[in-house]
Amino acid sequence: MIVTNTADVRTLAIGLGMFVQQESGADWPLLMAGTMFIVLPVLLFFLCTQNVLSII
Repeated sequence: MIVTNTADVRTLAIGLGMFVQQESGADWPLLMAGTMFIVLPVLLFFLCTQNVLSII
């Protein structure tokens, strides 16, 4: 967050961290849903490439 000045260029992890508010705590269902949207494509790509590499 030191380098970026606008919300357009921040990473996804920083965006998830912005869901946590100090006064009211975290909205855990929303935070977990956002985490799944970030992790799921990376995990699927990893699993697909592992299957392709094991066939060769």
